[in-house]
Amino acid sequence: MPPKVTVVLPVYNVAPYLRQCLDSVAKQTLPEIQVLCVDDGSTDASPDILDEYDRADSRFTVLHQTNQGAGSARNAAYAAINGRYTYFADPDDWLALDLCEKAFQKAEQAEADAVYLRMTGTEPGLHAPKFDAKLPPIRLTPQEKVDLFHYFNGSVLKFWKSDFLTDRQILFSEGKRPYNDMVQNWKGCALARRIAVLDEPLYFRRIRPGSYQTSVNRSHFAVFDAMNEVEQTLYEIGKYEEHREIFQSAKLASFRRTYLKMPVELRPAFRRAILEAVSDEDRKFLHDAPHPFLPRKIKAFYSALERPGFFGTMTFRLLEMLSQLGKWSRSHFFVPLKQFYRRPA
Repeated sequence: MPPKVTVVLPVYNVAPYLRQCLDSVAKQTLPEIQVLCVDDGSTDASPDILDEYDRADSRFTVLHQTNQGAGSARNAAYAAINGRYTYFADPDDWLALDLCEKAFQKAEQAEADAVYLRMTGTEPGLHAPKFDAKLPPIRLTPQEKVDLFHYFNGSVLKFWKSDFLTDRQILFSEGKRPYNDMVQNWKGCALARRIAVLDEPLYFRRIRPGSYQTSVNRSHFAVFDAMNEVEQTLYEIGKYEEHREIFQSAKLASFRRTYLKMPVELRPAFRRAILEAVSDEDRKFLHDAPHPFLPRKIKAFYSALERPGFFGTMTFRLLEMLSQLGKWSRSHFFVPLKQFYRRPA
């Protein structure tokens, strides 16, 4: 009997965290799983740890390849997927022990192409994504998918029907760069007929030194290539016009978000790259799109970005300062205040 779920793990130099992840997969309450671990040319103890689990548990299979990037590693697993559903996890995070069981049940009940999950975390400064509890369980139209594109970024929040992935060739971007899951996420969401939402925190993310989340550098200029790739893909599958406004909103938001995470010395170059990447169509959208579909803070960011001269520069720096102040107030004032009022009597 084929497994109900295939869990795919792309692994590269995460030995200190790997066992916790592998144990959380091996101990799933749904026993009928296949675990595909793709060693992406690790140079630490990760391959030895993977081979150890492979020998101990027949459900584990380890594939080894030269270092090509996480997207390439995930794609390498496609040919070996046997499960009815497929879940892509990151090897430095860990899963709730009932993730596969609950996601499988939700997918079967809803006859869904995908189940979208919530995420939580246990480390300082790590919070679950904003989530609207009023989301209906099945999402169908492009407009109804707006929240899914904005609140469920990342491959670890999606539990896919395997045939849907393979038949539609919903693959990751190749190469060693961040944002390798962006095309897969957009293509999958755009083509999915039925998407269920499982409103439980079942995935635990670790923010570790040296990860893409904590080391924003010149490699994150790849966001421009990633968005171009998404746009081209939407055109190729005949879904661009349906999702144009959603895509433009997400693209403009991602450029701003990446800019605000950039080191100070890289911001001038990234600012020039943004100006080159924003099209006339995007500028019209910035002018016409209603709030809250395109938040005012994003409109203000681009308005200041394109304003020439001294006053434009000063306005832009003021927005940067306000953004940083907002982050500080949330982490140093509002979050502790909420925690204080939640303390038991």
